[in-house]
Amino acid sequence: MKILKSNKIVFSIFLASLIFIYWIYHFGFSGAFYFDDFRPLSKLSSVKDFSSAWQYIWNETSGPLGRPISMLSFLLNVNDWPNNSENFFRINTIIHLINGLLIYGISYKLFKFLKPNSSYIAILALFSSFFWLILPLNISTNLIAVQRMASLSGMFVFAGVLSYLYCVDYQQKNYKLGSFLLYGCITVFTLLAMFSKENGLLLPLLLLVLELTVFSLSDSIQQGRKLRVASLSLCYLVVLFYLVNAVWHAEEIYASRPYTFIERITTEPQILVDYLRLIFVPDIYSFNPFHDNYPYNQSFFETKYSTFSTVLIIILILLALLWRQKYKVFSFAILWFLTAHLLESTVIGLELYYEHRNYVASFAVCFAAVYSMSSIHGKKSQIFMSMLFMLYMAGLSICSLLITKTWGDQYLAAYAWQYNQKGSMRASEHLALKLLEDGNKPDALMFVKENAKNCPDCLNSYLQQMLIGCSMGLNSEVQYTKEYLLAYRKPLRSVAGVPNTLASLQDAVEKKQCELLSLDVLKELNKKFLQSPVSGLNVGNHLGLYTNLYSIALLEKDSIAADQYLEKMWLLSPQPWIASIQVDRYLEQRKYSEVIHFTENEVCKRATNESSPFKQACLQSIEKIKK
Repeated sequence: MKILKSNKIVFSIFLASLIFIYWIYHFGFSGAFYFDDFRPLSKLSSVKDFSSAWQYIWNETSGPLGRPISMLSFLLNVNDWPNNSENFFRINTIIHLINGLLIYGISYKLFKFLKPNSSYIAILALFSSFFWLILPLNISTNLIAVQRMASLSGMFVFAGVLSYLYCVDYQQKNYKLGSFLLYGCITVFTLLAMFSKENGLLLPLLLLVLELTVFSLSDSIQQGRKLRVASLSLCYLVVLFYLVNAVWHAEEIYASRPYTFIERITTEPQILVDYLRLIFVPDIYSFNPFHDNYPYNQSFFETKYSTFSTVLIIILILLALLWRQKYKVFSFAILWFLTAHLLESTVIGLELYYEHRNYVASFAVCFAAVYSMSSIHGKKSQIFMSMLFMLYMAGLSICSLLITKTWGDQYLAAYAWQYNQKGSMRASEHLALKLLEDGNKPDALMFVKENAKNCPDCLNSYLQQMLIGCSMGLNSEVQYTKEYLLAYRKPLRSVAGVPNTLASLQDAVEKKQCELLSLDVLKELNKKFLQSPVSGLNVGNHLGLYTNLYSIALLEKDSIAADQYLEKMWLLSPQPWIASIQVDRYLEQRKYSEVIHFTENEVCKRATNESSPFKQACLQSIEKIKK
């Protein structure tokens, strides 16, 4: 046991464990790109020089802040899109290992604070960090290319926590300089985390959890603590105000979701319990990219499981608040976990369930589990628990290995996820696309039909059924799906994926690869889906539908309709590419006064700075007018 008291030897073992983690993950490097990857990453193909790279970094719309730091990191893969997913996953895994190092440092500092007389602090930090690193729940964060946004934001959060722990110590020795460094670190790492992904804003809130639990009764770090707690509490109030504002605008935000505000908040306690369960008891096929079929509740007490989950979450919150000084680490784990979910798993109208939301949240749970094990009295009991823990880690390692091997086999994964995610439109679409790539249309049609049967409201599945059936010359399939869609009378909420599939149908009709449909039917379908609310995610969907109608009008040489749809596209979402089309239309029609007015008042006035995407559109429009 003496060897385990050597921090250098333990750290060397930890470094070896990082190699082991990389080895497990490398089996998943041959995996696929998924639905969320395509929009932000496909723009890499347009990056040719500094100017285009600059636009790529600053013109992303994944979140309200644009996530420029994450977009900058994707430039490392500028030559890898779309044919080399391996390098995306390799970089994601390296970020994961860096985060493991940061968690080792955080755990070491916390154990040193909580157990100053222990000789096994380094080995406890090793256990804590390895537990988090090997979690099957974290795999989707690293093997979905675009979720680098989550892990990169997590890296700055963990770096901020570790810096905070060191700065608090230094503040006790040199208050002025220590305070400057402390608040400087909070500011810098919060900004870096936020501009990687918006939930990096939670860093000050996580630090407040640390202050109110682990640091609550310590005399050694009292200098400056009142100001620390007050400033961090202010950040908490700012986030709560933002959430209240989201509730105030819930009707507008949720108009484009398939569930209501009430259905979301009554389902989230159950989802949080699912996350906690999966941290400790992994289910190999539960870890996948597709959770659009997660069932939502009408109330907190709709089922026995939802009732149990709601009561459990309430009890955990109450106990964590009441026991935050007596059972500090337990309270730390619960409050950290729930605070890390404050933005993505409460009232904001995001999708219900994603595993990557636990990337930061799961750390404190892993730490608390190791701390609980180390607090057992008796040397023999501690040795027994350590052996049991290592067996458990071996079991988690095997689970993670099986999961990464599944993710790395694209066809096995697609079939497994289709089978286990009944009613998931995305899982069905993913498998169908794989089969279509191989020219296996009958099987692709079979799986799309099965999903439509399992999910009657997944309208895009019916469109895909129509597209495949039409390419196979199956008139009955085309007529059935057409009649079903046109007769659909339920309120249209989310129409995700519909504009792209309709565009594919239009392309097939235009190329005479689908002679069972006409442009008139496609016009009718596009107009049908425009009945969905124009808010939230549906703004982009409506833009796609109007773009389809504009394209059809051009094919039919209906100039009046084309101009009307182009105007609606611009009013709905003014974008440089729409401006370029409008300028070309005016010039073709020799409407010179209109094109000058549009360029000066609609395009160039939006070019507020050199990095604005409208700057280039303005210059190009002026050049076209001069010619």
